[in-house]
Amino acid sequence: MGRKTSSTANRTLDRGKSPTGGAEAVPQAEAVPQAEEYAPASPALFALAEGVASPLVSFQTTPAGAQVYISDYVVAAGDDLAQWQSLGNAPLQTNQIPRWGFYRVRAEKKGFASLVQTYFPVSGLSAELTMQAANTVPPGMVWVSAGLAQPPAPPLQLPGFWLDTYEVTNRKFKEFVDAGGYQKPDYWKQPFVKNGKSLSWPGAGEIAIVVRC
Repeated sequence: MGRKTSSTANRTLDRGKSPTGGAEAVPQAEAVPQAEEYAPASPALFALAEGVASPLVSFQTTPAGAQVYISDYVVAAGDDLAQWQSLGNAPLQTNQIPRWGFYRVRAEKKGFASLVQTYFPVSGLSAELTMQAANTVPPGMVWVSAGLAQPPAPPLQLPGFWLDTYEVTNRKFKEFVDAGGYQKPDYWKQPFVKNGKSLSWPGAGEIAIVVRC
C-alpha cells in the first residue's frame, strides 16, 4: 500500500472545494475527515475546516411563514423544487450552510411571487426576503430587495426595485423604438440631467442623445 502523503490530502481537499462537484467530487464536509487521514497538520486542512464550518444563519421573510429553499449558485437550480434543499418555514435558523460558498435562496408562499436571491454567508449571517403579491408583478420582471450596492460599485444604499428577468434583446429594443418609446414622457420617470442641469422634456432626437451621454 502506498504511503499516505500531504499531496494526497491536498488532492482530497481540492475535490472538496470544487464548486461544480461531479461524479468524483467529495462534499466539503466529508473532505475534511478524509484529508485528516493523510495529513492532519496540513495548513490547507485547517483552512478548509474553517470554511466548511456551518455558522448559525437566520432567514426572515416578509410576509412571515414562507417556505425557504437553498441551492449552490453554480448548480443553476430551476423552477423544479426538487432541485432545491428545503430549510423550512421562515422565520428560521439553520446551521446547514457551510461558510465557504455562494448560494441562491428561494422563498415560496401561496398568493406571492416566487423570490430568488443570492446569499453569501461570509457577508452576513442573516437574510431578509421580501416577497411581492403575485398580482402586482410586472410581466417578465423580478423584485430586487433593498440593500447595499456591492463592489466594485461605490457604497450606496439602494431601495427595492423591479428588474427585467433577462437582458433586453435588440429585437425588443427595436420594438420599443418603433412604437415611439423615446417620444412618450410616461416611460421616463426620472429627470434628465446634463452638465449638472435638469432638462425639460426633449424631442425624440434630443432624448436619444441625452440617453447616450
